[in-house]
Amino acid sequence: MFILASASMTGFAETTVQIVPEGTKSPAKVVEVTTADVLTSEDFSNFEDGSVDSPDFSKMLAHEGTSLDYIMHDKGWHGHKVYSAGGVCALQTYNSMDLAYLMTPLNDYSGDVTITLRAKYSINEWETEDGQHMRDTGSSLSFGIRNESKREFDLCGDYPDELASIRLYPNQGWCEISITFENHSAYNDAYIIMSSPDCILIDDIKITSSVDRFIASPEILGVRDVTETSFTIDFEPVRKAFNYYVMLYTLKGYDDEGNPIYLPVLTPDVMEYLEQVGMTVEEYLDAAGYELDNPYLMYAIVQAHEKKEYTFNNLDPTTDYYYAVRSHYRTTFSDPDIKPVDVLPTPIVADATSITDKSFVANWGNVINADGYKVNLYGVYQAKEDIEGFVLFEENFDKTSNLTTSTNIINPTILDELETGINIDGVTTNPGWIYGYEEFIASIVDGMVYFPCKVSTPVFSCGSSDTIEVWINGKCTEPEFTLTLEFAGEKHKMDFTSSILMDSFCLPTHGLKEGRLSITGPASILGHLFIDDIIVSQDVKKGMLAYTYLGTEQVDGNSCEFADLASDVYDFYGYGVIAERGEDESLIVSEESERMLVDLVNRLSTTGVPGIEDAVNTDSNKELEAIYSLDGTKLESVRRGVNIIVYSDGSTKKVFVR
Repeated sequence: MFILASASMTGFAETTVQIVPEGTKSPAKVVEVTTADVLTSEDFSNFEDGSVDSPDFSKMLAHEGTSLDYIMHDKGWHGHKVYSAGGVCALQTYNSMDLAYLMTPLNDYSGDVTITLRAKYSINEWETEDGQHMRDTGSSLSFGIRNESKREFDLCGDYPDELASIRLYPNQGWCEISITFENHSAYNDAYIIMSSPDCILIDDIKITSSVDRFIASPEILGVRDVTETSFTIDFEPVRKAFNYYVMLYTLKGYDDEGNPIYLPVLTPDVMEYLEQVGMTVEEYLDAAGYELDNPYLMYAIVQAHEKKEYTFNNLDPTTDYYYAVRSHYRTTFSDPDIKPVDVLPTPIVADATSITDKSFVANWGNVINADGYKVNLYGVYQAKEDIEGFVLFEENFDKTSNLTTSTNIINPTILDELETGINIDGVTTNPGWIYGYEEFIASIVDGMVYFPCKVSTPVFSCGSSDTIEVWINGKCTEPEFTLTLEFAGEKHKMDFTSSILMDSFCLPTHGLKEGRLSITGPASILGHLFIDDIIVSQDVKKGMLAYTYLGTEQVDGNSCEFADLASDVYDFYGYGVIAERGEDESLIVSEESERMLVDLVNRLSTTGVPGIEDAVNTDSNKELEAIYSLDGTKLESVRRGVNIIVYSDGSTKKVFVR
């Protein structure tokens, strides 16, 4: 007896399931030989207790997803209601809503994937509360994918994570099960889960994957360090890749259907040769008979053991470039996922000019192809000594006092931007908040705001310690509610049993230098959390700079004046510049430039760390060569005023001490 089944999964192609009772000849089929990776293999030989006929259900080996590392041959297995059956794994549950399951280690399931195992019906008997004897007539076994990559698999259907579901019966004995599917998606890191709503025995699991006909494209992590003539890309590795072919293109034009036609930029040596002989790239490709998508028209190769990044240099600043990274396995290449360089070169800031005790002019270099610039202004505090609980950011929503006289959160004032024209800046003391909806809507009382969606603070400095302390004061319209804080890539959920919120939370920075704190109140329709005060603090070291965002100016040229400043409010002012091109969905921006610090008192500006003697040795890779004053006099150490620091590699840095 054999069963062949096909699950409805067109995204992975079709999932094929084959079940053959042991000793029964499999149906003839054409087998295409491929080179397969063994992703995981388990014979359960360490499951010594019990037997096939009498599993040891007195000891649960895994419960609610706990680890099975102590008993499995490979690390990373987990499970729920897993038992030993004399060299065999048993899954048993009496509750179809609480499935017993076995979960493989995390693996890269790409290419042609095959799951093979032996499975057997196991008698599952029990008595109901009224004494009635019950027994399963068969055992079900389902196979699914649990995706932990926060991406989507190339699947479709009502249940995109289900691979197959089968049923085994008492008269079948042990059955050999084979499940095959194709995953031609780059989003493939996941677990395979085998689950049962009753009782089943499992043995000799083996999962293989072949990439002879397919290899995934690397996931591009981003473009960085963009200048007029260079940029760097970072990408994730792909299992089985021998190396990676880095492609560079220019846009040749469009075909009759409006699809872009990309022309490869060849290796620098080849491009130099073509220039010498007076041949264009198109003429060379025509003469050599190359198709435009040929992977051997690469710009460079990154080896599998090398860092997964590449820097393109010596580029034409007036040309728009495109790039791709193609995984290479034997004669197989991933498809070229061609992307534009959608980041402009980072502007280079220049010294501020016309500095007074109330104003200065910010300056920066021109960026070719930029339509304009955003200039961010910051107020900068500098710690004069080590400080515990240094305030990085504070918001009290006092501007709401100008908009409402209500003090009762049960009867607040409703603000709708479409009706009132008031946006989030109208209720926040600090500019730079990000509101979750396209249009601003909120409920306010005097000094407090309820946001019906996630809201994020302006960016604040947080690089002086491994943690930040967040203190929040507020009231909720429900006596029990949940508050969610997001920071440094992590979500933190806190449950409260009081309608009064007055608490502090310690959140890790994970090495973040600057970040935003996102806040989401209760999910209940009736639960409205009104926030009164937010304070973010951190223990800081002497010399640490804390930037407070003050606003942005949009300009077309290469300078911008900031006036009506106060030299006694902040230790310094600072500015950073972002280049822009296009608008709306087509907007391309640069990274923010290095920030220039401006001292209104001493009429000075610098990109160095001002005021702290050990700032001259902040780069551990450079040795201090000498210290000079502005007039060229060599100094024994830094002194009050401007100091020119010269390093052993010839580089310099300007540091001033107040």
